[in-house]
Formats: sequence, structure tokens, C-alpha cells
Amino acid sequence: MTQPIWNTIASNIVGFVSGSVLEVQFSASPVPPASTITYSLVSGSLPNGVIINEDGLMYGLTESVFKNQSFVFVVRATDNLGNIRDKTFTLLLSGI
Repeated sequence: MTQPIWNTIASNIVGFVSGSVLEVQFSASPVPPASTITYSLVSGSLPNGVIINEDGLMYGLTESVFKNQSFVFVVRATDNLGNIRDKTFTLLLSGI
């Protein structure tokens, strides 16, 4: 079987200020005969108040921080046949 293909190309997620709403949609495509994808955080950390749901939406209200912070994390795309592909992302959060 073949691993899912990531559509989300950028590995660096920028442009979010602490204390604000964050929303990013991750996307990967299943390779037939697989037909669906679910997502999970497998390592690293996200800002307090932010989660990734199984539909690949990372969202939440970030806590306020005074200096810029970066968060490195790995998202796993899993198809309905159990094939996986991981991708590393870095979220850059600006301080207030």
C-alpha cells in the first residue's frame, strides 16, 4: 500500500500573534484504494490553547506571550487502510 500524499507544502506557519485566534487546515490525500485521511499530533508541542483535530484543523486561542516563540511539531496523516505519512511543521508565534 502507498502512503498518503501531503498537500500542505509549507513547513513554516507564520503570521500569528500571541493572544489571537489561530486556525490552520492541514491537508493530505489518500492513494487509492484508500479513501479517507485522519490527522493526529505525534510529537512536539503546540501553543497552550491550540489543538489539532482528526479532520486536520489546528485551532484555538493562543495564550499571550511577551517574546516570539517557535513550536516544532509532527502531524501524522493516516488513511483508512492504516498507511501513514508524517510531516514536521514549525509554528512561529509573535509576542505582544
